[in-house]
Amino acid sequence: RLLTTRGMRNCAVVCGPSLPKAGPTQPGTEAAAMAAAAGAAPCSVAPAERLRVALPRGSWSPFATLASGLEVGGVAVRAHARLPPGTDAAALSAVSYALRFPSGFEWALGGTLPGVFLDSGLRLSLGWRAAGCGHVSFTSPRGGDAGAVTRLGTWHWVPDRWHFVVISRSAAVPSGADRRFAVYVDEQPVAVVDPPQSGPLIGAVVASPPEPLGLLLTLFFGGATDEWATPRDTHVEVGGFTCWKT
Repeated sequence: RLLTTRGMRNCAVVCGPSLPKAGPTQPGTEAAAMAAAAGAAPCSVAPAERLRVALPRGSWSPFATLASGLEVGGVAVRAHARLPPGTDAAALSAVSYALRFPSGFEWALGGTLPGVFLDSGLRLSLGWRAAGCGHVSFTSPRGGDAGAVTRLGTWHWVPDRWHFVVISRSAAVPSGADRRFAVYVDEQPVAVVDPPQSGPLIGAVVASPPEPLGLLLTLFFGGATDEWATPRDTHVEVGGFTCWKT
């Protein structure tokens, strides 16, 4: 269910060989352990269809380019999963997907990739920086400098290769409010977001009962200024979106 539609005209559905399902599926990995602890199970999979997101030369953030009167590149959409009748949307514990940068992709200064959000204002997304360095961005509903965290990752995105991403939240602690978010890329843990009192990254107080976990379909260069713009026409493919529920 789409809540916003900015840049949807830049998205084209393309079909190809079925992708391996993006998710914590390999036994013995930390991602699998976290999923098992939450009782995660797939509730929607679309592995053979991908979105090819167009990134026209000279474009950056869809909001900034639109405000500048330029061609909007990329996409910035918020959506909630369509679930079978009787499924509790608040029980969703993870979102996973696959993505591929094309061969010869020029990284420029960086950009934003899909993530998750809560209606209270929490946002967690991935991205890239110069030379393909991975990037994690987290904003809590507390606002201000204390509510925003960015961190360069220890991994790199590789052009012409499918990468698999899992963003998972743990079950509520006994007090009912605080949750931990974890990010995995290709089955390897790359970031953990803890509640404020227990970890190095800033966390967020989440309403109780837990809020539905929404998808941030964000894919664009930038950055708020044109120095982040893509130097040439390009695209990125994403697919295999899966919701996991407790």
